[in-house]
Formats: sequence, C-alpha cells, structure tokens
Amino acid sequence: MGKKILILAIGMFLIFSSFVFLIQNVSAASLYCCEKTLSGAWCQNAPKDQCDTDNGLNVAATSCDATSFCKLGTCIDNQGACKINTAQTTCRQNGGYWAEGKPENIPQCQKGCCLVEGQGPSFIEQARCTSYSSLYGAQIEFRGDIKNSELCSASATSNVKGACVLEEELGKRNCKFLTQRECVNAKGSFNENVLCTATWLNTSCVKTKETTCFDEKVYFKDNCGNLANIYDASKYDDQDYWNIVIAPENSCGFDDLSGNANSPSCGNCDYHSGSACKMAVRGQDATPTIGNNICRDLSCKYEGETYQQGEKWCVTNTENSNLQNNPGGESWVLECRDGEVLPELCGDGPGARDKICVQEELSNGFKSANCVANNWQECVFQDNEEDCLIEELDCKWIKDYSFGEYNPNNEGVCVPRYSPGFTFWNPEEKTRDICSQGTVTCSVTYEKGLGGKWEAKTNAECDPSNQNYQSWLNKMEGVCVALGDCGSSVNYRGQKGFNELKATKV
Repeated sequence: MGKKILILAIGMFLIFSSFVFLIQNVSAASLYCCEKTLSGAWCQNAPKDQCDTDNGLNVAATSCDATSFCKLGTCIDNQGACKINTAQTTCRQNGGYWAEGKPENIPQCQKGCCLVEGQGPSFIEQARCTSYSSLYGAQIEFRGDIKNSELCSASATSNVKGACVLEEELGKRNCKFLTQRECVNAKGSFNENVLCTATWLNTSCVKTKETTCFDEKVYFKDNCGNLANIYDASKYDDQDYWNIVIAPENSCGFDDLSGNANSPSCGNCDYHSGSACKMAVRGQDATPTIGNNICRDLSCKYEGETYQQGEKWCVTNTENSNLQNNPGGESWVLECRDGEVLPELCGDGPGARDKICVQEELSNGFKSANCVANNWQECVFQDNEEDCLIEELDCKWIKDYSFGEYNPNNEGVCVPRYSPGFTFWNPEEKTRDICSQGTVTCSVTYEKGLGGKWEAKTNAECDPSNQNYQSWLNKMEGVCVALGDCGSSVNYRGQKGFNELKATKV
C-alpha cells in the first residue's frame, strides 16, 4: 500500500511541473514591446493585440529594453531638466531631446554659472540656462569654467573692482586692485570700490607720483603697481582721493569739450573728443605737473588747417581742381587718426579713376569722405538728357553734339562726369575702342560765289578758315577727353601733351 502511494505522488509532481513549464512558454511568447499601447502608454511590454500600430508606430517581439526606439537614456526636456532612464520615444513625444548615456556624460547636462541679463546668477545645467533665454526674453551667458556656486555668486559682480587684501608675506599685508571674481580665485578679502592705498586696510601699498595709461586715460599708481584714481594734480595730497574709487564722470574735467587735451594737471582724457593718454614728449606736449603722461591732442594739421580726430576729407594730386580728371589725375581720402594724417588712394592704381572721392560736411562742420565707384561705363549708351542725369550714373549731358556724323541740330550726348583714367602711354584695345567713340565726321558743303570764291554753306563752323572754327574744335576736344584719357589735353600738372587735336580734310 505504501509503495502505490509513493508512485502516485511522483506522478503528480511530474504533471504539475509540466503544467508550469507550459504556462511560462505561453506567457513569454505573448508579450511584445509596444512603442505605444492602445491605452496611450509609451514603451510598454504587452500582448501584440494591445499595441497601437497607426502612423508607423513600432512593435517588436522582444522586451522594450532591447529595442532602439524604447532604449533608455537621458531626456533633456523643454525646461532644460535632465531626466535619467527615459525611453527615447517617450522623450521625443514630450518635446524633449534624448541622448544616450547618463547626465554626467552629456555636455548639456553639465553644471556651470548661468548669467541672465536682469537676473541673479544660478549654478545650473547648461540646457536649463539656455532655456532661460526664451523664458525671460533676455541675453544669457553660460560659464562652464565656474565649477561651484560660490564662484558663481561672485561672478554676478565680476566687473566690480576693489582692493583685494591677501595674506601677509614677510610681515606685510599685500593688496591687488582686482575684480571680485579674481579676488575670490586668489582667496583674498574683497573690498568693493576701495583702493589698495586706503588707510584702514593697513596694506603695504602707498601713493606715488607715478602715472600710467589705462583705457586711454591717465591714472595715478601706487607703489604696488595698482591703479588708483584718474590723475588730478590738485588731489595728490587729499588722502580721501587715495581711499575710495572715484568714477571718471566725477573726476576732473569730465565736461571739457577738448577731452583735457594738453592739460598739465588733469588726465581725464576722452578719445571721442580728440584726446588720449600718451607719454609726454618735450617740445610737443605740455609738461605734466606730476608724472610723465598727458592727454595728447589727437587733432591734425594739414596745409594750415586743423582737422579733428576721425575727420576725413578729399584731396587731389593737382594744383587746380579743374585738372583732377585729366591724365595722371588722382583723388585721395585723408583721415586724421591719433594725430597723424593717413592717406587712401581712390582707384586701383596710379592715375586710375575707377573710384572717386566724395566729401560731405556735417552740421557741426565735421568732415566725412569716402572713395566710391565711378559709374561711367553706361554714360555713352544714354541717348537723352533725362536718362543721362539719373542719380545712379556719374554722367553729364553736353548739348548740341553728336557722336559719329556731326549734326548741329542734335540734342546732345551723354559722357562721364568724372573722366576715367587709362594707360594712355601703352593703350589696350578696349582703350582705343572707348576713345574712338569720340571721333566725329563733319561734312561741309561749299558753293562758289559770284566772285569765284568757294564759301561754306553747311556746317561752316567745321571750316578751319571760319572764325568759329576754334570754338567748335575746343568743344569736340572737350567731349573726347570726357570719355577718358583720350584726345589732346593737358595732364594733371597742367602740362600740354605732345599731340594736338587737328581736323583732317578728307
């Protein structure tokens, strides 16, 4: 009896084990990775009939952990927050940016100092800092080099300077005039808007009679090499002037229209008003009351006239402005910069007048000039005065003239206002083509009079024996030279050329 019971128990165990194995196989085979389920959940393991396959949604016969579309990583949401272990699909469906890996390995998730215009500094992730630009509608700056919140807080006033008192060395209290951030990095004690020569700091720094140039202005220096306040000879013995920082707008001569140029006692220079800090030169500058630097006058002298810093004006290489368009004529822009006159040739080479100098004068008398393109090429193609004189072209209209066959009743021709320069000493084919357009044929009709003398009846002015002939010839010559360095002319120095314009009888 006992033997039968034992066999029955073993049989039941085998049947039960087989049943469990069958259930396990059925369960594993029925689960799929649904990118999205019909109930709206993302990246879930579920039976295939519960997966949403509309609009190209993915379904995979494996666990979601093994798929690319449901792979876990870091999601940077639209607020810049970095969320770990987030499925790629879930992240993107919520408008986030997905990256493979952990936040500590992703640059956008690294922390730094976020400086937002109009807001305080924050030690946060770079992605969150970037989102603040649209959130606050302000400019941002992310400082990844700042690695802790203490330095980040100090950077809010990083442009503020003051006395940075350092640890004693050899019994002396050292001091450097630094920004707050620089002082924090140096592990010093920061004193905003205080000079290193302040009496209550008890540093080794004291005033001197040395001056230096900084930001185009003249400053006092202390014996530690630090900047003090703007040089003001009348304040040298005033200890308060060596204690705290005085802004330039509260210093000597701030409203001086010349920028205190050549002032022996005040170093509040103003570059825009025409002065800048320079070492004083004997015989050129005034002698400073203290130190060796001065606000030098940056204006220029040119041919007896004074020009202010930054002024530009036009000049030519001709003694007579009427000759500037003649062979060899050039125009230049001269600029007064830092007390020197600097030239700029208008044109691609000597005598090339493809550019011309144009000058204007502002209401305060300040001159401005620039080299601009000489738009002469289209002039000869304009057949009426209205088109010839449009603003876009540099042309002029000569009345009662015609190219080719002379016709005294013609309205006129369009020629360059500023004659272009050519290599007339070695003319190219295009130069000859341009100059040949000025060739004019004048047909004169003669009749024999009662006395047997031939007299011109049409175009009499073209007859060399006519009293008006020279006037007509000069007019023809004027049109010819307007086309470029053509015909017979004088050069930019007023010297007449070797060849003369003559009429040829045919």
